[in-house]
Amino acid sequence: PDLRDKSIKLSTKLRQAGVGVELYPDDRTKLEKQFKYANVKGVPFVTILGPEELSKNIIKLKDMKTGEQKELKIEELINLLKIKN
Repeated sequence: PDLRDKSIKLSTKLRQAGVGVELYPDDRTKLEKQFKYANVKGVPFVTILGPEELSKNIIKLKDMKTGEQKELKIEELINLLKIKN
Protein backbone atom coordinates (compact mmCIF):
# COMPACT_ATOMS: atom_id res chain seq x y z
CA PRO A 1 0.00 0.00 0.00
CA ASP A 2 2.88 2.41 0.71
CA LEU A 3 4.00 2.20 -2.92
CA ARG A 4 0.59 2.43 -4.58
CA ASP A 5 1.28 5.95 -5.92
CA LYS A 6 4.62 4.78 -7.38
CA SER A 7 2.85 1.80 -8.99
CA ILE A 8 0.24 4.07 -10.53
CA LYS A 9 2.94 6.39 -11.90
CA LEU A 10 4.81 3.40 -13.38
CA SER A 11 1.58 2.10 -14.94
CA THR A 12 0.87 5.51 -16.44
CA LYS A 13 4.36 5.71 -18.00
CA LEU A 14 3.98 2.22 -19.47
CA ARG A 15 0.54 3.01 -20.88
CA GLN A 16 1.82 6.24 -22.41
CA ALA A 17 4.47 4.14 -24.15
CA GLY A 18 1.74 1.88 -25.58
CA VAL A 19 2.19 -1.03 -23.17
CA GLY A 20 -0.96 -2.69 -21.83
CA VAL A 21 -1.03 -2.61 -18.03
CA GLU A 22 -3.27 -3.97 -15.31
CA LEU A 23 -2.79 -3.22 -11.62
CA TYR A 24 -3.85 -5.89 -9.17
CA PRO A 25 -6.90 -4.42 -7.40
CA ASP A 26 -5.83 -5.17 -3.79
CA ASP A 27 -2.37 -3.89 -2.91
CA ARG A 28 -2.40 -5.79 0.39
CA THR A 29 -2.43 -9.18 -1.33
CA LYS A 30 0.74 -11.28 -1.18
CA LEU A 31 2.83 -11.52 -4.35
CA GLU A 32 2.24 -15.27 -4.68
CA LYS A 33 -1.51 -14.73 -5.05
CA GLN A 34 -0.93 -11.88 -7.51
CA PHE A 35 1.32 -14.16 -9.60
CA LYS A 36 -1.38 -16.87 -9.63
CA TYR A 37 -3.92 -14.26 -10.78
CA ALA A 38 -1.56 -13.19 -13.59
CA ASN A 39 -1.11 -16.82 -14.67
CA VAL A 40 -4.88 -17.41 -14.81
CA LYS A 41 -5.30 -14.26 -16.94
CA GLY A 42 -2.42 -15.26 -19.23
CA VAL A 43 -0.34 -12.20 -18.39
CA PRO A 44 3.11 -12.70 -19.97
CA PHE A 45 5.10 -10.33 -17.72
CA VAL A 46 4.74 -8.96 -14.20
CA THR A 47 6.56 -5.95 -12.81
CA ILE A 48 7.62 -5.91 -9.18
CA LEU A 49 8.10 -2.61 -7.41
CA GLY A 50 8.82 -2.91 -3.70
CA PRO A 51 10.97 -1.11 -1.14
CA GLU A 52 14.11 -2.98 -2.26
CA GLU A 53 13.57 -2.12 -5.92
CA LEU A 54 12.77 1.49 -5.06
CA SER A 55 15.99 1.85 -3.06
CA LYS A 56 17.98 0.55 -6.08
CA ASN A 57 15.97 2.70 -8.52
CA ILE A 58 15.04 -0.38 -10.55
CA ILE A 59 11.98 -2.44 -11.42
CA LYS A 60 11.93 -6.23 -11.52
CA LEU A 61 10.37 -7.81 -14.56
CA LYS A 62 9.26 -11.42 -14.23
CA ASP A 63 8.63 -13.52 -17.33
CA MET A 64 5.65 -15.61 -16.26
CA LYS A 65 6.40 -18.33 -18.80
CA THR A 66 10.03 -18.97 -17.85
CA GLY A 67 10.10 -17.55 -14.32
CA GLU A 68 13.17 -15.50 -15.24
CA GLN A 69 13.49 -12.13 -13.48
CA LYS A 70 15.48 -9.11 -14.61
CA GLU A 71 16.29 -5.87 -12.84
CA LEU A 72 15.77 -2.93 -15.17
CA LYS A 73 15.70 0.85 -15.16
CA ILE A 74 12.34 2.25 -16.23
CA GLU A 75 13.61 3.23 -19.70
CA GLU A 76 14.95 -0.31 -20.23
CA LEU A 77 11.66 -1.77 -19.05
CA ILE A 78 9.64 0.38 -21.45
CA ASN A 79 11.89 -0.45 -24.40
CA LEU A 80 11.80 -4.18 -23.66
CA LEU A 81 8.04 -4.32 -23.25
CA LYS A 82 7.42 -2.24 -26.38
CA ILE A 83 9.42 -4.81 -28.36
CA LYS A 84 7.52 -7.74 -26.79
CA ASN A 85 4.12 -6.08 -27.23
